[in-house]
Amino acid sequence: MALAERFDTLVLDGVPALATASPDGRQRFANLVDVACDRDIRLVLIGCDPLAALTPGSTLTRDLDRTASRLSMLRREA
Repeated sequence: MALAERFDTLVLDGVPALATASPDGRQRFANLVDVACDRDIRLVLIGCDPLAALTPGSTLTRDLDRTASRLSMLRREA
């Protein structure tokens, strides 16, 4: 949150697929996306598609539906 107060763009490099991340890592990622969305901060993610390996209908996918929705809200033209 401190970074979000100082910068209007955040860059996160080395983003893993969320299917392989720990539950704590997934929650931290979701929190980052929430802060970026709530504060209208440009979020640049570098790495593999964080949601690509999630299978439709899995518990993990349902838990990350809100994060996926918020990521689509943050999508901007470069």
